[in-house]
Amino acid sequence: MKKAKKNKFKIKKKTLISCVVLCCILLVILVIMIILDNHEYYSVVSRVDKVKKEVKKEKNQKIDYRTIGWIRVQGTNIDYPIIQHIEEAEGEDVYPVEKESYFWSRNSDDKLHNNMLINGHNIFNLSSQPKRKSKLFKRAEELMSFVYYDFAKENEYIQLTIDDHDYIYKIFSVAFIDGSDATFLPHLDDISIKSMKNFLTILNQNSIYDYDVDVNENDKIISVITCNRIFSDDSKEVIYINGRLLRENEKIKNYGVKKNKKYGILEDLWEDVEDEEV
Repeated sequence: MKKAKKNKFKIKKKTLISCVVLCCILLVILVIMIILDNHEYYSVVSRVDKVKKEVKKEKNQKIDYRTIGWIRVQGTNIDYPIIQHIEEAEGEDVYPVEKESYFWSRNSDDKLHNNMLINGHNIFNLSSQPKRKSKLFKRAEELMSFVYYDFAKENEYIQLTIDDHDYIYKIFSVAFIDGSDATFLPHLDDISIKSMKNFLTILNQNSIYDYDVDVNENDKIISVITCNRIFSDDSKEVIYINGRLLRENEKIKNYGVKKNKKYGILEDLWEDVEDEEV
């Protein structure tokens, strides 16, 4: 009788220990999930003061541009001022040669619009298989890293500082568009609902990735743009890294990215290049 009670006690004890262990495991998993849920995938570091510093430096200088904002692109060295021309300089080269690292705005003022177009020069990264890093890259060259799937999966945010505010955009499209026929793209500050809808269709149809990002004609959009020579030396294709402004109460998190059929064009191109090298 005593032996039966003793065995019964042991069973209860083991069951209790198992329950405690299980509860501890579940508690640890819950804590990890809470931490991950509240972890910011991209850390916002304000650039408002940097813009003000640039503006102060430019005061009373005889230059044909002014700093209106700042651009940061996750995973790249792009952390540069955005300039805007006060007057068009004579000749074709209207961009300041004395400022090495900068982007320029194609918008008309220094306000946030639903269609922000930000350009940068790509001078040293023009091969069919772009590099990710180089000491020479001091402009828009590292935007080309987005052609690599592993990079695109890990880097999904753009920070725009303008009008004394820091704005965060979720990337939803990496698109190649014929720069010689870009008249169908809206170049106005605030575009209509209809134009925005058409614009988003173009950006998504030309994207090499499918992003798990809901975007519609009521969102505010940014396009960070540069030239490239992936497809040929005389290629007119321009790369657009496109993001939509975070919505109210939306958190900065990692989200899904998948290759689509258009990415296969790049993979075929790189395979052909490797075959030629062999």
